[in-house]
Amino acid sequence: MTTGQIKTFMALSKSLGLDKEAQEDLIWQYSGEETTSKRELPEEQAWQMLKTMQNQANTWGKSERKMRAKCIRIALEIGFAKDERQEQVNWPKLNGWFKKYSYLRKAFNAYRNTGELVGLVNQFEMMRDNIERAKVNKELDSVLVTLGISKASKG
Repeated sequence: MTTGQIKTFMALSKSLGLDKEAQEDLIWQYSGEETTSKRELPEEQAWQMLKTMQNQANTWGKSERKMRAKCIRIALEIGFAKDERQEQVNWPKLNGWFKKYSYLRKAFNAYRNTGELVGLVNQFEMMRDNIERAKVNKELDSVLVTLGISKASKG
């Protein structure tokens, strides 16, 4: 990326509500999974990425960007959207999940209006809560086994 492209990238990132990790994920995607560094992204791929970012910035309002960012944060929190290195969003996997399991069964970027995004955020929050509950229950079961207490006598 040139210095001018980096300035544009940072401005668009701020406008779209992208944190450092989301920026690196985007660069990773446009570099063909070669790099997460802005300076190492070839100019042509940088222009393609900036054009896409500009289109999204023109279409999405502030509340929609915040809801999208929240979904991505939750996906990273619960771990299913990360790649093998456990550092970045695996966009093909995430979009595959959206198309198969999200409440409207469509790709992430196809959720465009506030109403759809509110439903998506709710779905992600419930999923995160369910995963946390399952972890707690698993830990509790382990403690009960260690103490020699059967589940039937818990209550």
